Amino acid sequence: MRPEQLHRYLKHLQIDALNEMQQAFLEAAQTPQHLLLQAPTGTGKTLAFLLGLLEHFPELPLGQVGGLIVAPARELALQITTVFQNLKTGYKVTCCYGGQSFELERNRLQEAPLLLIGTPGRLLDHVRQGTVDLSTVQYLVLDEFDKSLELGFEREMKALLEALPQLQHHWLTSATQAIDLPEFLPQGPLKTLDYRHFNPNSSEGLRLCALLTHSSRRQMDFLKLVQWVGRESTLIFCNQKATVERVSEWLAAIDVEHGTFHGDLTQPERELALLRFRHQTHRILVA
Repeated sequence: MRPEQLHRYLKHLQIDALNEMQQAFLEAAQTPQHLLLQAPTGTGKTLAFLLGLLEHFPELPLGQVGGLIVAPARELALQITTVFQNLKTGYKVTCCYGGQSFELERNRLQEAPLLLIGTPGRLLDHVRQGTVDLSTVQYLVLDEFDKSLELGFEREMKALLEALPQLQHHWLTSATQAIDLPEFLPQGPLKTLDYRHFNPNSSEGLRLCALLTHSSRRQMDFLKLVQWVGRESTLIFCNQKATVERVSEWLAAIDVEHGTFHGDLTQPERELALLRFRHQTHRILVA
């Protein structure tokens, strides 16, 4: 990739330069080989493998799917799509996932995108319905592939691999330490880039605090803490969906505007909650 082209992509994302992990992956992706990238969440794996794909996309014919990215969750698939669109490459990308209209996706797939992104189940539905042809795919990214396996998508992923007769390169990403590679992956040497302890962000200025309280004062102390944070954007993580709803009731009782995010909400409801938080319509998101 020409330096001026890379600079243009990064400028679109308002990034000055690649971090160490991204540079290593981009260098490794220039030569034909299977790769496993292990790095913590939030270190920029998405940009790394998207730039790796863009390194090879000029070699691929337009009008057919050349790159496929499989993600375990709709939110991750959408996030990857957003990053690719923000790069402003000029290449067509389509994202497919459960909860979105199948007919809408079918129409978008009538003109094959160079890059197809989606969740295992929905992608396999399109393969079986004949609405997409994956026989031309040469590059496959299994993002957080271990999560896909944990969520029970092994059968779907295996079937997808069987639909890729021209596959030449597969890249895996994971944030976990213990990796059991599934048997259905193409055989051959696998180069591992181990950045599990990589932290590109300085911890200077970051404080980790604990508020010690008792069960009888928990609600009152929690609400005081929320008020102390003030107008800053705030994520409140809970260990269960029921706790999310209970915390939401606490906040509503003192007229604090907020959004909620959990698995019992519909996909449009979740996307709307993220959108409102991103645009600061709600400064608090309970998840």
